[in-house]
Amino acid sequence: MSSAIDKTNGGDDFCLFRTLKYPKWLVTFFFAVAYCLNIAAQNIVVRPFPFVRQLYTNNIYEIFQDREGYIWIGTASSLQRWDGHWLTNFRNTDSRTHLLADNNISNIVDTDQLLWICTSGGLTLYDKAKGHFFQPTDKRIRGKWTNSMCNDSDGGMWLAIGTELYHCDATCTQIEQVNPFGNKNGKHNINALYMDSKGMLWLLCSDGTLMRGRGKRFDAVKPIPDGVACTMFEDADGRYWFGTWGQGLWQYLPEKAKAKGDCWLQHHVQDNDEGGEEDIFFCIQQDRTKRWLWMLSYKKLYVLEYAGGRLKPIDLTAYLSPRHEYTNMICDNVGNIWLAANDESSIVSFDSSGILSYHPLLTSWQTDEDLYNVHADGNYIWLNWQRNGLQLYDRARNEMTSLRNLNLPEMSVIRPSRKNESVWVAQKYYSTAYRLTRDQGRVSVEDKLDLEAVLKDSCPILDICEDNGGIVWMLTPRHLAARLTDVGKTIAVADIKSPTAITQSTKTGTMLCAAGHSLYRCKAEERYLTCSTAAALDMLSDNERVIAMSLDSNDGLWLATSMGRTFSSDRHMKKFHPSPVDTLLRDGLCEDIVSTRTSVWLMNNKKVVCYNLQRKCATIYPVTDEIVNILSFRHRAICTDGDGVLAGGYGGFTHLPEQRNTKSSRVSCPVLTDVLLDGTSIFFNNNNASESSFSHAILPSDAHNIELRLSQLAYYTGMKQHMQYRLKGFEDMWSELESTYHQITITSLPCGTFNLEVRIEQPDGKWSKPFGVATLERLPAWYETTVAYIIYIVIAIAVLAVTVWHVRRRHQRRLETEVMQAKVAVITADHHLTDKMVAIIDQHLDDSDFGLEQLLAEIGMSKSTLYRQLKTETDMTPSDFIRNIRMKRACEMLQGRTMTVSEIAYATGFSTPKYFTRCFKDMFGKTPTDYVRSYQKSTEIFDDQG
Repeated sequence: MSSAIDKTNGGDDFCLFRTLKYPKWLVTFFFAVAYCLNIAAQNIVVRPFPFVRQLYTNNIYEIFQDREGYIWIGTASSLQRWDGHWLTNFRNTDSRTHLLADNNISNIVDTDQLLWICTSGGLTLYDKAKGHFFQPTDKRIRGKWTNSMCNDSDGGMWLAIGTELYHCDATCTQIEQVNPFGNKNGKHNINALYMDSKGMLWLLCSDGTLMRGRGKRFDAVKPIPDGVACTMFEDADGRYWFGTWGQGLWQYLPEKAKAKGDCWLQHHVQDNDEGGEEDIFFCIQQDRTKRWLWMLSYKKLYVLEYAGGRLKPIDLTAYLSPRHEYTNMICDNVGNIWLAANDESSIVSFDSSGILSYHPLLTSWQTDEDLYNVHADGNYIWLNWQRNGLQLYDRARNEMTSLRNLNLPEMSVIRPSRKNESVWVAQKYYSTAYRLTRDQGRVSVEDKLDLEAVLKDSCPILDICEDNGGIVWMLTPRHLAARLTDVGKTIAVADIKSPTAITQSTKTGTMLCAAGHSLYRCKAEERYLTCSTAAALDMLSDNERVIAMSLDSNDGLWLATSMGRTFSSDRHMKKFHPSPVDTLLRDGLCEDIVSTRTSVWLMNNKKVVCYNLQRKCATIYPVTDEIVNILSFRHRAICTDGDGVLAGGYGGFTHLPEQRNTKSSRVSCPVLTDVLLDGTSIFFNNNNASESSFSHAILPSDAHNIELRLSQLAYYTGMKQHMQYRLKGFEDMWSELESTYHQITITSLPCGTFNLEVRIEQPDGKWSKPFGVATLERLPAWYETTVAYIIYIVIAIAVLAVTVWHVRRRHQRRLETEVMQAKVAVITADHHLTDKMVAIIDQHLDDSDFGLEQLLAEIGMSKSTLYRQLKTETDMTPSDFIRNIRMKRACEMLQGRTMTVSEIAYATGFSTPKYFTRCFKDMFGKTPTDYVRSYQKSTEIFDDQG
């Protein structure tokens, strides 16, 4: 059973269409609609591998996307991981000799916990949570070449090693050998394994044997007639496709197999470039958007569409070459096709945003890619390039026609004409305008306007507008002129000095002109122009002028000024306010404004902004958007195109829809892909010693220059999402996340645990709820531990106790000094008796024999009388009084510090210094020497306080 594919792209359907006779206009309309719908629906975007120059070698044998979203590349000498921003290389080196079983990678599959990597030296496992590589311990699979691997429906893994089949659990700790062939059939070398959507495991053997089953029960499947299957694929509709070595492409028909009929259908795929039929297919995939089948042979890439039981080729040569040295391919989690090749690897994306870039077709148009002006006219697009001049593009036929035969000089503007299939163009350096008319693809000059014949000081025409009455308005740097519709086609000039912008209402036909700080309403009456002030532009600053303006569908006026500001008003134009998108355009000078039925479009060199008047929201199309595919927008290179616009500049032109379709995109929570300390990964450069995981990163106590790498692991084309981050517990403020490379740099981090959160800006400008990305834990240093803090407390208490003791001691010394001074003061109190006694004692102070008897003799009192009176005045005995006077004089001498202690002892009537010291200590509680020291310190304290 076989089905042939016609060598022509259209097949029999095209031949039937060609033999029937239809009106010419219907044929043209059919092709136009079919082409536009086809291109708009596909809008294929092809990009090279972003990391191709970083690969260790270009010999890519395997490409695989794991369940988290990482892209893994297996080459002849290394394993590499791509996360959307960084390529990480894993290979055995002289410093890490056993990271992998071998550097030659042949196959990669994953479970929830592990990545299973087949190498020429055996199986290597990768712990996806911790980033560790290790090898299985079971001797049955360790160090052995694994032909193929395949997930089972229960989360485990099937391994084919030669003729043996093994089943492993998700962690590779429980391994069971399974015999799928039974005891009678013998064993066959298993080339490939495949698990279909029904949970059935298929075994493709090197001798052509096919087995299918689940668990331990397998049944033989009728083999491909005279063929050996090398690859298998089940498409989204449940069809089974088999690629063979030498017998081409086959389809397995399960319903035929149940009826015991011929269950194999061969599809003859023709190589239209070299002729003949393709006989080898080693890789098959299907995209999610168009559901095309993508097949690799050793000759080329085939893209086929299955319809009506037949395969029809899809020609994508305008986007990528099918004859690269393709080695493998996958369809990722967002529908991109990754084509790995030894020479030029590519990513093919299907964009459904509604944006249509014409850039891939520019190579066949022979243009310079620098567009000055663009105007859409139904199926035709008028283009004005910098060097190639005017061209006319036919959308229906995808043909570009040069208009050099018109011999027109450089043009500066293209504007629509009221006449069908016509446009007005103006010369760049002259005051001449032409009306060009097309007729079935042929263009001719139908009309010419020359202001030089009317204006002596004529200048180049900056803008043209033909109103509903057929009057052609022309704007120059000095004048506003109009060609009237009278018999003589008079050119009249308005009484306006230095006009800068014009626009017309599509509802009323009113012509508005901006000049200086005024807005004028202009009308043509018979053979002259009348102008009246419509509004005062008081919001403009000195030397600020209007450079572009447009009336929206509600007759509200939108203005762009020379200082980069934009304003808008209501239909009455009484008040002007900053436009709703003014802040969005502050990164460049807004140079053009156009209006459609429901929106206003504003353009600067970096972006085009569409503001919807009904929904009151903006859609932004920046040049950084990969689908927009324009390097820089140009002034005048924008025009309405249905409900959208055509916008161009350097890089060609693109159709931008009024509302971008964002259904295909989703908000993907970023994940932590690596943590670097001083440029070294904590996961991949520490010989598996780290206890960190990608959800909980543990940092050492000496962590500095911390770099956190994040990725969304979703490889969408188009505009990058705006994100912010915060490290909760360390800094609760939201910070901007770098858009090109999602990395966070932290110089130092205190010890503790912190939560990394990220939020994403939605299309409506609002922020999403914070996503928890990972937890960071910085371990404490020895001086930040609990024991260290206890020691700190003990030391603090000890220091406090010493300080208190020292303060109390100083206070005690001060009290002692005050007590001694009080005692001396008591001794010298002003009393009559004591004065006589002090005078007598001072006369005999150095007499050691002077005592009570001598005192009584000189004072003239009896012993009892003296005792009684002295007791009354001083509460002392005569002997104590004599000793106290001697001690007072001794203190005075010690304070003077002119005599030694011995000299003072003899001078105060003591027989020996030793006896003096003992008496002094009995009275004052310290020796004379200590007294001197105490007195000196107290004196210093009093001086400091003073």
